[in-house]
Amino acid sequence: MTEATLEVNKKDNVDLVLKPVKLGLPLTESDIKDIIKESKYTDLFLDETSLKNAIAELNDVLKPLQANKPGREIRYQILERKDATLQIKIDKDEMTAIGEITTAMGGNHLTAKAILNAAQSDGVKKGFSKKDLIELAQLAAKAPPGITVEHPIA
Repeated sequence: MTEATLEVNKKDNVDLVLKPVKLGLPLTESDIKDIIKESKYTDLFLDETSLKNAIAELNDVLKPLQANKPGREIRYQILERKDATLQIKIDKDEMTAIGEITTAMGGNHLTAKAILNAAQSDGVKKGFSKKDLIELAQLAAKAPPGITVEHPIA
């Protein structure tokens, strides 16, 4: 049976390492997703394309192998740390600004100061509420990875 492990790479992301052995049923994408679910890397972004490529390459390596013989190691980065991202929405009347954060996936969260700086860069000049900036930052930090949270900031 092919051995599959998850290893942190030099970029602090996670590689899928496959050590192919032609024995029993081949691994599937579903098997790898189960391995991820049972790991400490569940918060990271899953690159579905890389996962599909790893499984396709595994199947190509397994085809010519004889039973119980090992093949060459296969390594693909399939999990990536992504920092939180921010989008500022300014109402048509230009009286309200809403911060919309896509939460971090194993990466860095946004601070209230970072939200303030981004809003100022996007043209919001005044009316900021320190309480609302902190609340948005905290909402995003506590929310599940990869979802969108929004809250008024000015």
